[in-house]
Amino acid sequence: MRVLADQENFRRRVEREREDAIRFAATQLVKELLQTADNLSRALQSVSADLPAQNETIRNLLAGVAASERALQDTFVRHGIRRIQPALGEPFDPNRHQAMFEVEGSEWPAGTIAQIVLPGYAYHERLLRPVFVGVAKSGAERPG
Repeated sequence: MRVLADQENFRRRVEREREDAIRFAATQLVKELLQTADNLSRALQSVSADLPAQNETIRNLLAGVAASERALQDTFVRHGIRRIQPALGEPFDPNRHQAMFEVEGSEWPAGTIAQIVLPGYAYHERLLRPVFVGVAKSGAERPG
């Protein structure tokens, strides 16, 4: 009976590992595409609000970059990749966030997210990249 149980457990483990290998086969490709998503987002954020109104060429360029970013994010969603974008003031979670620096004199309670540097991403339930954040060092009292 013990040998049969061991064989069944082994079969189940191999099957689970095979399913995971298939499900997460594109992990490396997805990680490399995150840099492209970040660059598209930075490009859109770097243009001042009044510049597109002054120049039609810039307006058209921004529309194309925005469309590319939307298409990439839509593709991510269709394939089980989701952006992790915590709210400011949310408690720091070392399992999902990576602290890059501390923010002095923040309006947020100590130990909470005061600034988001880069959003994180998860592939199905696996964390691909943590959210890079600035954590409040001192500031408002934590609601309790």
